[in-house]
Amino acid sequence: MFPCFFGWSCLWGPVPASTADIRGQKRQLVQPYRLKKSVDRKKRVVDRYFHSSRYVEEMYRAMGTTFAASGLLDPEQYQAVGGSFPLLFQGAGVIGSITVCGLSGEEDHNLCVQGIREYLQIQGREERA
Repeated sequence: MFPCFFGWSCLWGPVPASTADIRGQKRQLVQPYRLKKSVDRKKRVVDRYFHSSRYVEEMYRAMGTTFAASGLLDPEQYQAVGGSFPLLFQGAGVIGSITVCGLSGEEDHNLCVQGIREYLQIQGREERA
């Protein structure tokens, strides 16, 4: 584990434990191999659509279907649920993604949003200083 840009602990590589303390709330995580698989599946959706995985999920819902039923992609490889965002760099486009996994899709999505907002606020303060 190492400190992330917004002050939380991030996992890089194998997951060492089955629980995590997210801002004072003890949460049960999925098994490490399943966590890695879910991260990869969400990330592939972002890599393919250049939108957040939640956006893709909601896009299919608005069409009256689901990504799994109508996405024409292997559901073992792609999962359109909240928790993965494209990282955009001005003038370069999508340069990567940030993915949160282990909570519900909505909580993963909200954690991503919160982390990105906090990071951008820190960047804004540093640029003004």
